[in-house]
Amino acid sequence: MTDIITLARLPLARRTFIGLSAAVVGAWLLPDGRAAQTIPEFETLDQEQAAALFVIARALIPLTDTPPRVYHAIVAALDKSALNDAVVARLIEHSLVTARSHFSQPLSQVSSEQLTAYLHTIEHQPFFQQVYATTLAIFFADPDVWQRIGYEGESFSKGGYLARGFNDLDWLPEPPLTAQGTLPF
Repeated sequence: MTDIITLARLPLARRTFIGLSAAVVGAWLLPDGRAAQTIPEFETLDQEQAAALFVIARALIPLTDTPPRVYHAIVAALDKSALNDAVVARLIEHSLVTARSHFSQPLSQVSSEQLTAYLHTIEHQPFFQQVYATTLAIFFADPDVWQRIGYEGESFSKGGYLARGFNDLDWLPEPPLTAQGTLPF
């Protein structure tokens, strides 16, 4: 760790910076893709805010066996949004302070039932909309999540949907012959 701190004081070339950044991210993830126990440092969020956004993201989509790195990616995206937009930064900070005062403890210590009930009360507020939209975008863009929900990924490179899986709705009853139509090939 001392080596990284020492290197941080030196002027770094772009390639060196990118290499060090990759090493830090690689160190944050364990070999099997699980996140390390510590929360990484962010540009605008402190550790309590990052932990709060992590549990909010997990409460919004509590898919079991999802690697923590997916939820950390959501927090990183929110941190980047806050870094690039002062309005978003103030929105996140104010809303997390309000939530913490509502519970009189950090959100990471609140039960999932209490947090879910609270999120229902704020679901029309801009903070919730920002976190929810970011959570959906980052979560469902992750290939590990695709495997867990049964999405096979894009189909164009494999011949397209019409030739591969378009009509394999085995979970629905067969439509009547008059409603089936024909395929365009």
